[in-house]
Amino acid sequence: MKLLRRVFGPKNSLILCYDHLTDDTREDFDAQIAEVGVHYEFSSVADIARPQKNTRALGRAAIVFVHARRSAFIRAIPNLLNKGFPFTLILHPGCIGLNRLPFFDEVSSYYERFPELTTVESMESVLKRGWLEPQSREPQLSHYRAKFGSLPLNELDSTLFFATWGQINELPRDAVEKGLFLESDPRNQSSLENDIAFVRQRCHLPLSIAYAARETSGAESILNAVGITTVITTSEGQVEKTTPRLRLPQFRFERANSDGQEEDQSKA
Repeated sequence: MKLLRRVFGPKNSLILCYDHLTDDTREDFDAQIAEVGVHYEFSSVADIARPQKNTRALGRAAIVFVHARRSAFIRAIPNLLNKGFPFTLILHPGCIGLNRLPFFDEVSSYYERFPELTTVESMESVLKRGWLEPQSREPQLSHYRAKFGSLPLNELDSTLFFATWGQINELPRDAVEKGLFLESDPRNQSSLENDIAFVRQRCHLPLSIAYAARETSGAESILNAVGITTVITTSEGQVEKTTPRLRLPQFRFERANSDGQEEDQSKA
């Protein structure tokens, strides 16, 4: 695979986000990390976001696993530890150590298996409601299960599911940075505070970094009040001198397709 060097250089920093890694995508992951390492110093998200003379730190790259899936622990993390590369693990308190998938995963699986759902309501509407009204998520899934049956977990890739808290806490503290996955609008402050308290209790560490599944505009004061000072968003781009800490974009590679045209390579 030929990766395109569009933006590599010392005038920006990159946040590389990964979710589920299969045996097929592991090769892409290894190639991307190798190429980025030629041009950037690997560091934590906190180091990139930390102000330096009123600007962001530049010339660095952060490796972020959006979910603590077993696939990351099997196919990526051992190699990163061997190489001494730091990485960031985003923690989803509702899934770690449990035999369940995130709301997005379950909803998208139902829509993939039962296309007729799109005639009732778009998947985007369901996901948006789940973001704004977290109390709606479980009734929505219960409705799908009653109508279509539970998802056949035995047919799913077992590495889609999450690692345990024990496995997470066994990682060397100097190698891994931990953050919180925001599955609902942070303006729902009580839900946010409960998630933060739960993760802090499990990891015995303060939390200042989060990954937002959707837009968080208008929640800046609430995030700061609960100690979240840095947010990785789903927007695409590079971290530059004046990038706000609560709106850090993630970098996505492009590669050439069979016609030699650039093709977006989504990783999150």
